[in-house]
Amino acid sequence: MNVKAVGWGIVLLVAGLVGWPELARGQELVVTSFFSNKISRFGAAGNFIGDYGASGVAGPLCAKIGPDGLMYVTSEGTNQIKRFDWRIGQFIDNFVVGGAEGMNTPTGLTWDHDGHLLVGSFNRDAVYRFHGQTGAFMNVAVNNQQGGLNGPDNGMTLGPDGSLYVPSYFSNQILRYDLTTGTSSVFINAISRPRVLVFENNQLFVTSETADAVLRYDLQGNFVDRFIDPGSSILDEPIALAYYRDTWLVGSGTLDKILSFDKNGQLLNANFITGSGINGPTFIAVAIPEPTTCCYLVASAPALACGLRRWRRR
Repeated sequence: MNVKAVGWGIVLLVAGLVGWPELARGQELVVTSFFSNKISRFGAAGNFIGDYGASGVAGPLCAKIGPDGLMYVTSEGTNQIKRFDWRIGQFIDNFVVGGAEGMNTPTGLTWDHDGHLLVGSFNRDAVYRFHGQTGAFMNVAVNNQQGGLNGPDNGMTLGPDGSLYVPSYFSNQILRYDLTTGTSSVFINAISRPRVLVFENNQLFVTSETADAVLRYDLQGNFVDRFIDPGSSILDEPIALAYYRDTWLVGSGTLDKILSFDKNGQLLNANFITGSGINGPTFIAVAIPEPTTCCYLVASAPALACGLRRWRRR
C-alpha cells in the first residue's frame, strides 16, 4: 500500500475500510501545554483521561500522528522531535535532535510527498527535512528567510495543491513553497500574527492571534470573512484550531482553555476543555485508536491535528 502525505493529511489504511461514525466513538484529543511541559489525553467529549509519561519534553508546540502511527511532538526547549505511542501515552525516542545542520527551536512539523519529515525552525527562519524512517538530516527544504520567512510557526502544513504553507509570525504573512521547484510566493499578506492553518471544505481557516478571531480565505488567498469572532472577552488570543465531527475547537492562549463552535462558527461551549493542568495549551491533535475489527486506520490532517504557538512573542 502506498502512503502519501497530502494537503488533507495522511491516511493509513490496512486490510479494509472502517466508517468514520464508528471511529468517532473512540477518538481522543491530545493537548500539549507549553508552560507546564505536559502532553495530556482527553476524551472526545473533553473529559480528562491522563498525561503522557515522562520524556523530558520542554515547550511542546506541535503534535501530529506520523505515517508510522506514532505521535511526533516538537520540543522547542530541547531542540528535539520526540515520538510517542499515543494509545498509551508512552515515550518512544528522540527521533530528531537538532545539531550541526542548524535546526533549533522547532515549531511546526509535517511530511513531504515522499514521507520525509519537515520541521520549521523558528530562530533559523527555515524549514529542515529529515529522513522519514531514520530521522537523519537530509537537507534544508526552505532556506533561511526565503521569500521573507520570519518566524515560521507551528501551523505549517501541506495544502490541497501539494505546496507547503507556512505562517510567518513576524512578517504577518502566509508563505507558499513549491517543494519540487523550490520557488516561493506570498499567499496571504497583512494578516496579523497568523498561527494555525486548516484547509477544510475548499477554504483556508487561520487563527489570528492579535485579531482575536478565526479568519477565512478562499484557495486563492482572498479574504472571505471573520469566521469565528465572538469577542475578546470569550475568545482571547486564539491560537489552536482543529475541526472534527462538525465541530471547531479553538484554543485561547491567555485563558488556558479550549472552546468549541459548531460548523458555522457559532459558540457551543466556552469551556470545552479547561483545568486538568492545562497551562498554555499549544496544540490539539485528534487521535483515532485502532478499531476492534481487523481493520487499522490512523488519520492525521490539518483539519484533525492543528495547534498553537506560545503567544508571548508579540
